[in-house]
Amino acid sequence: MAMHNEKKSVLVVSMPFAGITIPSIQLAVLETYCRKQGIAIETRHLYLKAAEFYGLQNYHSLIYPPNDSYTAQMVFSRYVFPEHWEKNQ
Repeated sequence: MAMHNEKKSVLVVSMPFAGITIPSIQLAVLETYCRKQGIAIETRHLYLKAAEFYGLQNYHSLIYPPNDSYTAQMVFSRYVFPEHWEKNQ
């Protein structure tokens, strides 16, 4: 069995629909830990891209009360399960 000295790398993604006012401390801690272990790490904050795409007011209406109807999950599921949405239009 051949051993490789490939450097490990990790991509960490903060998915939509997180709140945009407070960044994820968990991702920052994980990023610091990985770097100390010699692991290359990149972090992507897709919730910021989603807020930019939908517009801040629309994004807030998706994720903050009184909207308790899972609207944000439904919006996101369209991209994760496109075959379901195509079949049920």
